[in-house]
Formats: sequence, C-alpha cells, structure tokens
Amino acid sequence: MPAYIALLLVTIIFTPQTWAAPCEKTLRIAWEPFSPYLVNNADGSMTGVDAAVVEQVLKEMQCSISWHYMPWQRTLIEIAKGSIDIAAAASKTAARQEWMYYSDVYRNENIALFVRKNETANIEINQLIDIKDIPFRLGLVSGSYFGKTLETALKNQDFQSKITWVVNTDQLPKMLHAQWIDGFITHKAVGYDLNNKHNSSSEIDVYPIEISNDPLYYIFSKKSISPQFVDEFNRTLQAMKTDASYQQLLAE
Repeated sequence: MPAYIALLLVTIIFTPQTWAAPCEKTLRIAWEPFSPYLVNNADGSMTGVDAAVVEQVLKEMQCSISWHYMPWQRTLIEIAKGSIDIAAAASKTAARQEWMYYSDVYRNENIALFVRKNETANIEINQLIDIKDIPFRLGLVSGSYFGKTLETALKNQDFQSKITWVVNTDQLPKMLHAQWIDGFITHKAVGYDLNNKHNSSSEIDVYPIEISNDPLYYIFSKKSISPQFVDEFNRTLQAMKTDASYQQLLAE
C-alpha cells in the first residue's frame, strides 16, 4: 500500500469527526429583535454584528443555518433541551455553563439604565441598589443577565419588589413612555435604537451609573453540539479577528 494512502486512512480513522457532524444538518440559531446587533429584514435575511459574525464563521466552516424567532427565556430553555443549537449575545454564568458551551469573546456589552429624559434630575441614586429606597418601577427581560451589579441587587427583596418582568426587550421603551415603568435596563445601543423606532417623539436618557461592560459570547447546546465543534468555531473566529474588517464590523 502506498505510504500516502496509508497516511490518509490513518487520518480518516483517528481524526475526530464530532465537530463536523453538526454540519451534516442545518444548524438552528435563535433570534429575537435586538437591533442594531440582530435585525430580521423583510426578505428574511439577518443583519447586525451578532448575525454577521456567526454567519461568516459558519460559512467558513461550511455549515448551513436556519434562524428561529423566540424570546430570550425560551431560547435558554431550547438550548438546554438541544432543540436550538446556537444563540448570540450571552453573558457567562456558572449555572449556564452546566448545559451550554461558550465561544470565545466576540464583543463587549454596554449595559445602561434608561429613564424618561425629563425625569433624570428627579432620580437620586448613586448605585443601582438604591432603587430599592425610592418610588421606582424597573423593567427587565426574563432570563436576562446584565452583570454582577444587577445580580447582586436582585438578591435584595426590596429591590426585587421594584421589578416588572417582560418577555421581549422591545416592550420596554413602550412601557416607559406609557408610564407603566420608570426605567429599564438593556444594552445602550439597543435601548436607543428601539426608542427611535417606536417612540421617536419622546426622549429617553441614560442615567449616569455604571452597570456592566462584560464580554459577550455565542452559546451552544451541549445536547446537540460537541466541544470539538466549538473548538473549530473558536479557531475560525480568532482567524477572523486578525482581519481589519472584523473591527470595522464591530464599529458599524
């Protein structure tokens, strides 16, 4: 047997194939309205940096994909079950690591507390936990994680009593302008974008307290995706990061 054929057979037999196996099927990616990072267009295509990065990485890996709309809380449930393979813009927590894999960091979040602009001066808090001591209704998306500052505050029962939970982020600006809540927490760019789309005649403001600037990751279901696949995803992602176009993509 020629040496090169023997080498090829050894490669086929002993090279791990599990990372490539998911690409034998269409990978299922969850999404919800998260403009400007994740946008569903009229033609069904997805744009925004969160979509562009994952689509380019999976294209390089020769994987086909399908996008599936669902609220974030359901996304986490479906990732845990293995009926969704991938989701974007996830923070890393110890609990989540039990049932999902994480990509390498692909961008950082910028989390802000939004309030009605004409009321900013009337709100007297020095840190997020101070909301427990004032008349204030805070809107949050169920299942969201916005850093340790908020998680610590949520352990306080008086703070918890101020929370109004919602299913989707796009509900929050509408509720703020309808005066159903007094403020909400989300990504800074997302909050402004939603307000411009749905409440362009009203103004919102970012209250000047620090909440989170943590790294964000793509997440993968441990039920449907192998660690070898995630390793290959990360190698492809890191190769993309060396290209100047990647930084331009993040800046858009």
